[in-house]
Amino acid sequence: MFAFGSKLLFSGLLDIIFLNIYLVVIGRLFTPADLGFYSRAKSFNDLPSHSISGTVGRVLFPVFSSIQKDKKQLKRGLQKALTNMALLNFPIMIGIAVVAKPLV
Repeated sequence: MFAFGSKLLFSGLLDIIFLNIYLVVIGRLFTPADLGFYSRAKSFNDLPSHSISGTVGRVLFPVFSSIQKDKKQLKRGLQKALTNMALLNFPIMIGIAVVAKPLV
């Protein structure tokens, strides 16, 4: 199990490093206020998509695991889930973009 788990651990650590390296670079090159604006904007940007995809993922995992042998049905279900998440996420993101200045 370690051979498989260590690769997942390394991948996760690498992902976290690359997601947060921007904060270090911005903190070194710009003022703390700029870093705060960037950090707040990033959290507002990530909030809707992470909460929606996390909720949908927890619901769809058991559904997809029950149909994992039927590849066509699994593919159709995944396409339908992604389409519905996009239809939900896009208006939210457009709304955030419209009210971005007063929100931050």
